[in-house]
Order: sequence, then C-alpha cells, then structure tokens
Amino acid sequence: STGNQGKVLIKDSWSYLGRHQVQERSGELGEIAFLTKINQMVDEHPEFAGTVPRLEDGGIVRLDVNGHLAIDSVETVLGDLCRHLPKHSSDYAYTHVRLAMTPVGTRLRELRSVAELVVVISDALQAHKAVLDHCQILHRDISENNIMFTRSGNNIHGMLIDFDNAVDANAARNRSGPVCTGTLPFMSVNNLRKAKVARTAVDDMESILYLLIWLGVWGITTEHREQTRGKDRRVVNWSMDVETAIDSKRLTMSSESNLKDLLNEFYTPPVSELGSTSQAEDDGIIAAYDDLKDIIEEI
Repeated sequence: STGNQGKVLIKDSWSYLGRHQVQERSGELGEIAFLTKINQMVDEHPEFAGTVPRLEDGGIVRLDVNGHLAIDSVETVLGDLCRHLPKHSSDYAYTHVRLAMTPVGTRLRELRSVAELVVVISDALQAHKAVLDHCQILHRDISENNIMFTRSGNNIHGMLIDFDNAVDANAARNRSGPVCTGTLPFMSVNNLRKAKVARTAVDDMESILYLLIWLGVWGITTEHREQTRGKDRRVVNWSMDVETAIDSKRLTMSSESNLKDLLNEFYTPPVSELGSTSQAEDDGIIAAYDDLKDIIEEI
C-alpha cells in the first residue's frame, strides 16, 4: 500500500550457510550474494524494479567474544559442544543474518480479486525468468509466502521474495543428488521424492501450479479464507507429510478427470442471505474463480 512508502523490511534469520561457504572478506553469503547480483541486474534492466527485493543493507551478524568479533553462528554459540555433534552434522551450519530490504510487500491474502492475483503471479513469473536468465539463479521455494504485492493507487505489482533457498542454476543443473527444499504444499513431486535428477525451472513452475490450485481452493481474499477455514479439502493432504503429499499430487495429476474433481472444490460464495452480497456479485466471484480454473487447465 502507499502507507509502506519510505519503510524498510528487516529480515532477521538463521540461514544454512555452512562453514565452507563463509567468505570473511566480503561477508556475502547465500541470500546476500544472490540479492546483490539480482539488484545489479535490475539496475541494468529497470523494467524489473519492484518485482524483486532491493537489498539496502545487511550482512552476517557478529558478536563480541572476549574482545574479538566472531560470526554469530550455532558453532560460535555452542563452542566446544560442537565436538559432540556427528562429524558431518549440519546442525552447526546455521548463521545469523540480518537484511534491510525494500519495498515492503503485502501478503497475497490481502488481494481483492482473482484479476489482481493473475497480475501478481504474472509479475512474479517474469521476475523468476529474469533472475534465471540474467543471474543464473534458481529460486527453488515458490510458495504462498514468497510472492507478495505492492499497491500504488490503482496499480498493483507482484514481487518474488526470499532467495534463502536459491541456488546457482548451473550448479543445480550439474547436481543430481537427492535434494529436498521448499515449502511442503507447493513442492514438485520430484523435489518431494528427492529424485536423482537435476532441479530446474520446471520444478518451480510446478510449484506455481500447486500455488494457484491452493489459492483457488482456500480462497484468495481474507474474507474467502475465513469462509473455507476448517473445510475438508483434498489439498489438505499436500501439507500433511512428504509421502502423503506425493501420493495426493500424483493422483491429482494422473488424469484430467482427477484434476477437474479437485478444481470442483474451488471456493464458492456461501448462499446469499438477506442484506448480504447480491446475487450479481456472487455470480461475478464464481465467474472469476472459473477463470482461474481455466488458466490452471491450460497450464
């Protein structure tokens, strides 16, 4: 919203960085390095401004340990206790990172219509493609919380955020070992299976498909979400556990009829009561969700 102008988002997180990745001189690790590269791309291609976060400042948090600055990591905090962890344990490989970014986005559930969702997802897809084409960065965590939007007057723009799970696309292409990363309901089947195939943009596009279905079933706006809360829907299986999610997604995508059965669970307004939303408005909402179904079927 316009009220977010001049504001900065502070992201304070513990990121899996690994001791071998620490670059003391530059301090650029993981998401910091990726956002720096992405921002350089935006400077060269200003048409993508606002579709990805701009890193205003940030870095690894450091602590004063006996008069010396030390990286704030699990390893630093545990000290000698790290010796009791398994030799190849990744438990100590989390490092405290703090980032300041703009613009401040708004969650998808604050959207007002299916039409706005289409615009926002389109912007996020264009950002994903630009980051992949120009920076060779694969996002790997397309989810409901990692696509946001900004609003300025009557204009709305989508934004792809959170590159904490991103990876160099060339490295991902050359690596076919088991990798499972992302947000459970939206992860591709190969990702969930830890299949020994390279992760590519196809996995992220599959995640977009699941995201659209998820939003269609549970509702796009906050009001629609309130009306579907606690309902029994098949997509619940996508967030249960890995094996249940795999089985459910495979079944859904195994035939056109199975997909249509799932799409039939899309949000519909409750039966109008006296003084509530008019029938014409209800019909408009139903038509909008039907349009979303058509988009998904075309995908």
